[in-house]
Amino acid sequence: MWSGCLAATLVELGHPGLTREDVRPLLAGHYPWDSPQTGHADWGDADGWWSHFGVHLVGVAAILAPEIDPASIVPAFRRMYCDPAGFRLFDDTLPALIRARTAGCRNVIVSNHVPELAEIVAALGLEPWIDQVICSAEVGWEKPDVRIFQAALGDTDPATVAMLGDNETADVQGPAQLGVRGLLVHHPQGNLPPLTLQDALDDLGLPAG
Repeated sequence: MWSGCLAATLVELGHPGLTREDVRPLLAGHYPWDSPQTGHADWGDADGWWSHFGVHLVGVAAILAPEIDPASIVPAFRRMYCDPAGFRLFDDTLPALIRARTAGCRNVIVSNHVPELAEIVAALGLEPWIDQVICSAEVGWEKPDVRIFQAALGDTDPATVAMLGDNETADVQGPAQLGVRGLLVHHPQGNLPPLTLQDALDDLGLPAG
């Protein structure tokens, strides 16, 4: 999504034509979550986060579209990336959230994301079913670093918590450091079909919705 968004941003700003494949290798390795052992709490507020990460966006643009005003790139990319229209929910997202809430669970999002994540979640209509949004851009640590999971847990017993996600390192190995069970969903596992959110809730023993 990041590469495609930057390509679209540069086209919008005047480049005659780029694709995500043009951008992807140049952005690779520069995301905050590529160095989870390095915190960034000192980046400050949302504008500070974008200012720091935006250095990489401007750097890529200087290679692919040097004719474009560097000062225009981060604001245009931020606007485009944070547009809720660019996000798509899995078909089982809302039913799974409702099922978990009905069973008495708290639904907490723990994500490596931009500072506007909570606003995006609300715009997608999920806010009534989400109890808390823990975003790496606000916490200052990326999954799988243990500190973002500590922020999410608070004083909750890890044995009563499960993490559902699509990345083995970030969403299974990360929370396991605190004794939280992780389940890999929407991700191929060998010859087995991907586990759906509903499959995961079945595995956890939640009543059927």
